[in-house]
Amino acid sequence: MQHKIKKYLFDIKTSIESIYDYLGDKRDFCQYQNDKKLRRAVERELEIIGEAANRILQIDKDFPLENARKIVDLRNWVIHGYDKVDDVIIWGIISNHLPILKKQIEELKMKSLNEITIGIANDHAGVEMKFFLMEQLKNKVKNIINFGANINESVDYPDFAHPLSIAVEKGECDFGIAICGTGNGITMTVNKHQGIRAALCWEPEIAKLAREHNNANIVGIPARFISNEKALEIVKTFLTTDFAGGRHTLRIKKMNIF
Repeated sequence: MQHKIKKYLFDIKTSIESIYDYLGDKRDFCQYQNDKKLRRAVERELEIIGEAANRILQIDKDFPLENARKIVDLRNWVIHGYDKVDDVIIWGIISNHLPILKKQIEELKMKSLNEITIGIANDHAGVEMKFFLMEQLKNKVKNIINFGANINESVDYPDFAHPLSIAVEKGECDFGIAICGTGNGITMTVNKHQGIRAALCWEPEIAKLAREHNNANIVGIPARFISNEKALEIVKTFLTTDFAGGRHTLRIKKMNIF
């Protein structure tokens, strides 16, 4: 998948999430209809979604984004037919179509993982979780390199963390997964390497922000505190979220000043 297309998919997904944030958990139609600022904010995000879809089609007219042309038409309707926007139709799009679109983008991002190599390191506390993740990811990524312990006998996590970090720094692995009991020790160790930005994550939202805001390249996971299924959700989110750039770029450069 081309980098620009990935960027536009990221923009669409971000705008969908922004709409959900604006509306809150209740998503009350009457509140929406009576709040002009809220309506305008939602309409602006729909414009972004439509424009991003339009740019994707300009790059690849056959790109498999379902109803892409209708999304572009929606953008044109909101912009050029601003005086004829129907709140009921907009609400139907928010309720029925955006969740499907978001899920489709996540699936497209997962398909793009077949282009990447990931490394995984763990100590004795992360053996079971490591093999679970490898099994779940083996048909989704290009390659998985196992740097971790393979038996449950007590070992020292730095012995496995350093080889993973070196591989990510050298570009032999695009991303890394680091697992120990709490996730703390192995994450601290990989972060000793200048080219590593590792984030300890116990929720998918933290993994998402670690990629978007911090351009993290290794995800640390606390094997004794979350389930295998939660770990897989975290890893999928981490691998399919792009760095947002912008104001975050300078902040990341400042990390290595000292």
